[in-house]
Amino acid sequence: MKSLECTAVSAMLEKPLTDKVILDIQYKPSLTVDRPAREKFIENTSTQVCCQGNSNPPMDQIIWKGNVNYSVGNNTSSCLTYSPIHRTNTQIYTCIASNGIGISESHIYLKILYPPVVSVSYTITGQTINLHCHPRGEPNNYTFAKWYYRSEFDETMCKIEGTQTGKLTIIAQSNKTLLEQVGIYVCKVSNGIIARNGTLYQEGAVNVQFEAPPIFISTNKRVQFGQYKCDLNITVVLYSKLDIILLKISNDNRVLHPRITKGRPHTHDIFHGFKLKVHEITIVFHLGLATEEEFVNYTIDACNIKGCNSYTVYLRSGNRPEPPNNITVVQYENHMIVSQIPGFNGGSNQFFFIQHRNADVEWWKTTGPVKDSFENEFKYTIYELVSNKQYFVCMFSRNVIGESEKKQVFQKLEILSMN
Repeated sequence: MKSLECTAVSAMLEKPLTDKVILDIQYKPSLTVDRPAREKFIENTSTQVCCQGNSNPPMDQIIWKGNVNYSVGNNTSSCLTYSPIHRTNTQIYTCIASNGIGISESHIYLKILYPPVVSVSYTITGQTINLHCHPRGEPNNYTFAKWYYRSEFDETMCKIEGTQTGKLTIIAQSNKTLLEQVGIYVCKVSNGIIARNGTLYQEGAVNVQFEAPPIFISTNKRVQFGQYKCDLNITVVLYSKLDIILLKISNDNRVLHPRITKGRPHTHDIFHGFKLKVHEITIVFHLGLATEEEFVNYTIDACNIKGCNSYTVYLRSGNRPEPPNNITVVQYENHMIVSQIPGFNGGSNQFFFIQHRNADVEWWKTTGPVKDSFENEFKYTIYELVSNKQYFVCMFSRNVIGESEKKQVFQKLEILSMN
């Protein structure tokens, strides 16, 4: 509102004529929205957006329309208050003010910034696994880190370089090697917004599954041992995602029908050079009391609806060797010849050991191991003896299971001349 004065001056007038008028210009509200800085629009921060109004006559009201949870206002302003702000608050907000002259509006688009939510999908075509990382955040420009591969038991296995579009392709050489690629694939991605827990890169994961024939894991023992006239068992461990497995065991093309037990303890296998837990089934074939004919090679076939795999076990006697028999010693002036008849080797290669000492000392000097030559009689010459000394001799044998009992010769020996 403003006061204006008009003045007229004339020679015919004794004094100027004046008149005053009050100028009252009325207008609808003029609105200004104060936009906070960018960091105020990051999710989980406190934010306030205010709308200021100026009008004549005074405004009847000034309000916000939109996803308004709470606003504070007076006769000249209204403020949106978020404590904290959330991604669901992203939308267009309208500030509306009115008076007797008219209605005014001002619009603002609040784009809330938040770290990505990440999901991962995959497809298997032939022996190829195609993985695709799907981040959803604001802003939507992303940086992809290396993928993590983990076993199904959440053991980190390795990092794999993918593309900067969030894709990863795994190519296997066969169904068996493809099965080694199953597990948890983790995509790590950032859009520059730090999450509430302080992490810059967010993760999404998928558990890649592939059904295949049973696989005999690498920790199986190809050579297994049993003991003569004792209960004989063969144990193998299978990797299989399918519980229904058909089993067959045979030797010399003769199918056997032993009692079979199964279990699912957790074990490990070596995939890509890393030791990882796997889904496994432990199979035990109970063959009964062992006879000599039982220590042969066995072929095990394991099948499910996806196919079959085979594994051969070499069953060997697991006894310690029997001690040598009929030990004889012929002693000369500077050497001796020891002979013996080898005992049963226990089902494995055996090695002989000869111990000797002279009558004046208590410690034994050991010669060996000497490999069994599988002859009916074993002979061995020991040199560098002390002249005119009497010697005592002890012999034993050893295989992968253990040592035989020791056979000792304690009697004094006659020294023979080579002449």
